[in-house]
Order: sequence, then structure tokens, then C-alpha cells
Amino acid sequence: MSEKTVGEWLEELPEPYRTAAISQAVLKKKTASSIRESIGVFTQWDETKEGSDFWYAVYNHFCEPNDLPPYPEEYKKEKLKAEIESATIEIHMSIDKLIKSGIELAKEETKQNEN
Repeated sequence: MSEKTVGEWLEELPEPYRTAAISQAVLKKKTASSIRESIGVFTQWDETKEGSDFWYAVYNHFCEPNDLPPYPEEYKKEKLKAEIESATIEIHMSIDKLIKSGIELAKEETKQNEN
């Protein structure tokens, strides 16, 4: 197998494992010779929200042919909630910009009408 960075190997995981691993990876730039090695070293498994047992099962998937463990539904919901909150903030910021632009435009029109 070829040498890649841990981050590059983690990109090959299917979702949602990819996002979970990459977002919690401490050693993204370390080189590794396999996806299995990358899963083994990307972070301290017990410090992740999924825990050691989960990442051990993912690691095992690449040691022996077996199915990936199901990704915990609660974390899918957390990710979706975070995405919704982020989108809501962006919408509010866009609305604020539009309001400020409208106020500036109204001020300019008022000045022009006064002259």
C-alpha cells in the first residue's frame, strides 16, 4: 500500500464515519501506510464522542471482512442540528446585511430628495 497522510486515508471512509473521524482527528498530517493504520492513530479513541468500542469495531472492519458498525443515530441528529444552526446564523447575517443596505439606500435617497 502507498504512503498517505492520515487525513487522506480518512477521506476514503464512507459517510458518516469520514466526517466523524476527520472532525476529531489530531494527527491528520502523520503519514500512514493504510486506512486501518490511520483509524488506529487518528486520535485517542476514548476521547471521541463515539468511544473506544465504536472505533475498535471500525478498525476491525479493515482487519477482517465484516460490516462497519452502525453509526449511532444520536450523532447523526447532532450533526444535522449543528448544520441547521449554522444555516440559521448565516440566514440571520444575510438578513442583517440586507436591512443595513436598505437603510443606507434610504438615507442616500433622502439626501438626494433634500437637494
